[in-house]
Amino acid sequence: MAGDELQAFEPSTDLYIGNFATLLASQLISTLLDYKGYAVKKRIVLGAWWVLFWHVFAWTYGWIINEKYTKSKPAYDWTDPGFAEGFFVLVFWSFAQQSLQNWMYYLVSTKTDNISQLCKSSPFTHCILFN
Repeated sequence: MAGDELQAFEPSTDLYIGNFATLLASQLISTLLDYKGYAVKKRIVLGAWWVLFWHVFAWTYGWIINEKYTKSKPAYDWTDPGFAEGFFVLVFWSFAQQSLQNWMYYLVSTKTDNISQLCKSSPFTHCILFN
């Protein structure tokens, strides 16, 4: 196998740095949803707009980078110039997804005070988010 080079395994940067986006998203949306200065309905509406904004932003940014990558070769290695723009597609998607997840669980939790009903509703929300 002359000419073949073995490369050392490098864990994905997204596994480490990308998690900070989900932590930040969770903290920000939770701060909004737990803010007692607004009524519950207003928090749900503001949270929905927050989620919508980040999803539109993330998918628009991803579309722009995808169009760029169809015209030129993408950067795969974190040391290559231009890697950050592709990496931030994943960061923004993670941020948007985590915001949606927190908002959905908050929405379900406001629908009942009965813990038995809540236990029945939460798996339904999980199925919507992850399937």
